Amino acid sequence: MTRVAVCSLSEIADGELKAVRTSERSLVLFRHGDELFALRDICPHYGAPLSGGVASCARLVGGVGEYPIDESIPVLRCPWHNWEFDARSGQCHQDDRKRVAVYETEVVDGQVFVTI
Repeated sequence: MTRVAVCSLSEIADGELKAVRTSERSLVLFRHGDELFALRDICPHYGAPLSGGVASCARLVGGVGEYPIDESIPVLRCPWHNWEFDARSGQCHQDDRKRVAVYETEVVDGQVFVTI
């Protein structure tokens, strides 16, 4: 495994996505409050760059006209078909057979490192 510096923490605002490229792959970083996530920047559904999507939280099942959410579950929403991926596990909410690779992040002296 390789630990790579990818950017400064100040470059990622809360609730935003940031595309970064290492020598090995394209990643998307997602800051959700005090948490920072790194995922592979490609949707396994049709290959869209997840960095072009939306940082959000999980939508739950509700009744007609109800749109409950769970703000404690950060998700990345694909820009093409709105598929949602749990930022912690990479698991797809629409198809339990699909997932995105997730990578360990660490912040040291304001610098973001990802282990690939």
